Amino acid sequence: VWKGKLPLEVRGRLAWIKAQEFDYEAAKKQMLTLLKEDTYYTWGWNQLIDWSFASHDFNDYLSAAGEMLRQRPQSALAIAYRGEARLRMDEREVGLDDLRTAIRKDPCSAFTTYLLFDEQMADNDLTGAESTLNAMKMHLSGDFVHAREIQFAAKKEDKEKALKLFQNLVDSNFPQTQALDIAVRALD
Repeated sequence: VWKGKLPLEVRGRLAWIKAQEFDYEAAKKQMLTLLKEDTYYTWGWNQLIDWSFASHDFNDYLSAAGEMLRQRPQSALAIAYRGEARLRMDEREVGLDDLRTAIRKDPCSAFTTYLLFDEQMADNDLTGAESTLNAMKMHLSGDFVHAREIQFAAKKEDKEKALKLFQNLVDSNFPQTQALDIAVRALD
């Protein structure tokens, strides 16, 4: 049926199985071979980026994000991936610039917005974090936004506001455990 060669997507899934076995190097090698065949295989680029992050190989992460960006120059996600890779490689300013650019292209990207906010908070850039939080509240919703509101209030030492926001989060229907964890750590 396949004339001796499995379809690209099936071979991609075989690489994915290697990654599920935590053999990231073999998975990345297999995926790179597939991406040479079809440079527009978006699922493949996303997996390669995930596996590079999981294996803490930020050089490969940056390379894959750069290639994804060459394939899709207007992709906010590709810019965000490049920004995260740069952050992990201690190129903070250009990484943060990439994240800000990605948010301008897609203000609804939770991944990018949360990452930029978290990095601004880590840098104690409360002005930048407040701006990102305001944009986040305008374009996103849910427990993770509320958790970051709590983080921001706690960082600004507005304990009364932070506790009120936390109570609202706890009282919401089935709050997400990870969001609660973020909020609790901020109040600790």
